[in-house]
Amino acid sequence: MITGVNAARHDVLLNGDVIFGEHREPPRIEPWIDKEKMVHVPEVYDLARENGLTTAQVDWVAIHHAHGIQWRFPELPDPDGEVERDLIAQGVVTAEQLRDFNKSSSAWRDQIRIDAVADILGSIIPTCWCYTLLTSITRTCLRSDRSRESYVNEES
Repeated sequence: MITGVNAARHDVLLNGDVIFGEHREPPRIEPWIDKEKMVHVPEVYDLARENGLTTAQVDWVAIHHAHGIQWRFPELPDPDGEVERDLIAQGVVTAEQLRDFNKSSSAWRDQIRIDAVADILGSIIPTCWCYTLLTSITRTCLRSDRSRESYVNEES
């Protein structure tokens, strides 16, 4: 998440909402909250899109159904999504593998995420680009000019 403000302003403490169980059940985290309900300030990609720039994401956090993203490969891929359909057509992955995406190893999922990055870059060069590779546990957002200043890394 890249907002430029701290949690007191954006209201995100976890990658989801805490759902408290009934009858002494432990609480759980529900990650599939729409971005607009979860993050209470604009993110960098929202501002980029508002200013006519191109935005993309691959497995970024706190971004479920984000309107500021034009090109996406979400944490839970949708076989009917634009990038996912391209990957299926190229023979990179099947619709069934996408439906069962989280049942595969994190290394395999990261390879498919890299393939999604390549697919997006084959179509456009995003101005604001957010992606996560789980095996590296590094989140990165970079500008399309690839200058040294464009790389922002945050260790998780």
